[in-house]
Amino acid sequence: MEQKILIGAHSWLMSNFQNKLEVLKNHQHSILKELSLLVLLLLIPLGMSAQGRLPECIVEIVSELPDEVQVTVTAKPGIDSYFTISINDTSLAGTGIPAWCADLDKSLGVEGPLSFKVFSSYETLPGNNFRFPQNFDLVNWVLNQDFIGTTSPSGGVYTFGHIQEAIWFLVDRYGCSGNGCASLTDPVGQWDNSNDLLKAREIEQAAKDNGEGFVPQCGELFGIVLIPFDENNEVTKQSLIITKSKRVPPLVECGECEGKVTELELQYNGTAAADIVVKTKKKGESSDTKVVFDLPVGAGGTFSFVGNDEKGTLGTEITIYVNGVENTKIHTSCSQPIGPGLIIGDLEVISGSSRNGGELCPIDTPPNGDDCGECDGKVTALKLQNNGDSAYIVVKTKKKGETSGTKVVFV
Repeated sequence: MEQKILIGAHSWLMSNFQNKLEVLKNHQHSILKELSLLVLLLLIPLGMSAQGRLPECIVEIVSELPDEVQVTVTAKPGIDSYFTISINDTSLAGTGIPAWCADLDKSLGVEGPLSFKVFSSYETLPGNNFRFPQNFDLVNWVLNQDFIGTTSPSGGVYTFGHIQEAIWFLVDRYGCSGNGCASLTDPVGQWDNSNDLLKAREIEQAAKDNGEGFVPQCGELFGIVLIPFDENNEVTKQSLIITKSKRVPPLVECGECEGKVTELELQYNGTAAADIVVKTKKKGESSDTKVVFDLPVGAGGTFSFVGNDEKGTLGTEITIYVNGVENTKIHTSCSQPIGPGLIIGDLEVISGSSRNGGELCPIDTPPNGDDCGECDGKVTALKLQNNGDSAYIVVKTKKKGETSGTKVVFV
């Protein structure tokens, strides 16, 4: 009886909460995003996740989502996706982003920039833009299965077109027809409405059999829905689905840096997407270049690279350029502390390894990312934090100052 009462109360709370969300989202999208976190936390205990809880890394993704982004569609079809897009601003900024169509009834070509509102695929979505919004857990399951290139039971392999068609079936009920199927293949126009349709149905059925209540875990892809509301608050173009993941550091034994660094994973903490170039001090043994990384990286995005000398290390030092300008240097000789947590310039070390010490251990970054040393010759400056109640604080030295004639250095 107690369990039924709890479930009934939970259902009443969810029903009323979702009704209030529906009102709020038409007026205050930013408030909706904060409240959607509570919806997620309410849903998980009733079995939405097989693991029984929403991982912190996914909560972080949702909490960091911007309200709106500017999107440019750069290719249709994309590379192993229905679209390739660029996002020009916010923490989602980047180029070459795979995107999927979530609305078969409308159209979207190679165009932009266009304004899109941003939503978690697990929150209550606005209006009637999707016939089956409750199936986004199944869509998330599909996007985490690496179907592309795997063998279908009906013969051949799955392509991005089969995934896209399955997404339409899951959230829009219908699949494409006629010219609407043209961009499901690359080159375009080669969709077979019997054999290819069968493969899409296989993915759809697999999602229904295995994806009910699916919630991505740390390191898995999390669906983000982009809806292009125009100035009249109407949706006249297709909505999109993109994905994001947040990795958690592996639980492995770590050691001190020894024998020079062999690989690094860094996070770029700039405010907008940028072209990142990483160079070693000397040219590589076989590549005849100092460059070990040269690609665009979105704000908050991570990237990794490995050493290029004869021992597979990065040498004694790397230099990192952001949009052609030197941003920072990182010592990779192991002569200075290096490991996860090191913040220097606009970069933070997420993980790495050294030749003889293996996985790098986390370190504490000094304030402002500056190098530090042992205390030598007495302390010259201190910054303290008061962790008690508000108070009137006075700091005195043991002796009077040389020029001030007082022991008081702070009051």
